Amino acid sequence: MKAVMVFYRRCFWLLLALLVSQSGSASAEEPVELPNKPAHESSHDSLVPPWGRDLDEEHGEAAHHEEHGEAEKHRWRFLGEYLLMFTKNDRIPALLTTGPTADARPGAIGREFTRVLYSDAIDFEERHGGRFTLEMPLGEDWSLAANYFLLGARDVGPKRTSPGSPVLARPFFDVVNNREDSFLVSFPGVASGSIRIVADSFLQGAELNLQRRYQPHEHRRVVLFAGLRYLDLDEELNITETSFVVSGPLAGRRVGVLDGFETDNDFFGGQVGAAYELDYKRFTFNVTSKVALGNVHETVAVRGRTVIDTTPVTDVPAGLFALSTNSGRFSRDRFAVVPEVSAKLGLHVSDRLMIFGGYSYIYWSNVVRPGEQIDRNLNPNLIPTSATFGGPAVPRQPAASFQTSDYWLQGMIFGFELRY
Repeated sequence: MKAVMVFYRRCFWLLLALLVSQSGSASAEEPVELPNKPAHESSHDSLVPPWGRDLDEEHGEAAHHEEHGEAEKHRWRFLGEYLLMFTKNDRIPALLTTGPTADARPGAIGREFTRVLYSDAIDFEERHGGRFTLEMPLGEDWSLAANYFLLGARDVGPKRTSPGSPVLARPFFDVVNNREDSFLVSFPGVASGSIRIVADSFLQGAELNLQRRYQPHEHRRVVLFAGLRYLDLDEELNITETSFVVSGPLAGRRVGVLDGFETDNDFFGGQVGAAYELDYKRFTFNVTSKVALGNVHETVAVRGRTVIDTTPVTDVPAGLFALSTNSGRFSRDRFAVVPEVSAKLGLHVSDRLMIFGGYSYIYWSNVVRPGEQIDRNLNPNLIPTSATFGGPAVPRQPAASFQTSDYWLQGMIFGFELRY
């Protein structure tokens, strides 16, 4: 009997030990909330090897990025950019000179002591503008983007005034006498005067593109697009002079002379391009390249006017470089190519806002510009202030002609991108 009691006692303690062991295992299987433990972890993590847990974490992170990327695809985007640009100079002949009073033709090009005061090129220096882009999602990977940009008008050019000395002169080539000559704005004892040369330039453009987005990698994107592009370049060059004559046939008279050259270039064409984006932490690097091919409608308008306060007032529709032989409005159409490349580096301030800075370059293969339309080969018989005005109009110069060149602008861009 004692042996039996010992046997039952041992069985009881063994059973109790098994129950305690099972109770401890059950408690270990229950999830324990820890401050650093993610809510999505389950109790079977203790049964998964370390490499298995890494794979699960990476899969979850990838799923998160994929979901985030899908959300990005379906967002509207608005970009506002400030443009600080420099443009190609407009070429001009010598428009203003000075020379000694003892010279037979003071200020004429090629004379020993002639000094050129304004020539070669019109520099518009830095230009300020803006660009605005709105992108509308059309589906999972498609979107429609429209933008508009402008460079504000910029007036540049010299103004000179002289009571007679120093001499102010406007040089030209006399095709009748086959020699360099000049028209005097001021000269001691003959006339006092002033001259103002003003060049103005304004550029604007717009685009409408259908875009297709590809994302071969979580941190890389490629966007292909095609659409339409419009550009408009308006420029003007005005030369205004006023002289008060103190001797000669027009003594006591005030003479005003105006030469105006205006050009307008309207480009419209089709466009294709691509953009590449690379994400690194909170930064995004973007490179965009595109090219547009189409038609540019070129317009040149030339006008002149000379006003003398005689009685009655003398008012002739001709100046110095703008005479009867080249005045009027002329237009034509030409093929042009407009490539553009830009690079930007952006910083994501938040999920919806990014700020960026970068560089942009635009080239335009075919434009007309006002300074290049000036023909300095003149027939003095067509100049209203010339002593031979009204004489034979042959040769008929200056001639009306389209002088074309290319155009470019480049500079820095700064802006923000808002997603919503």
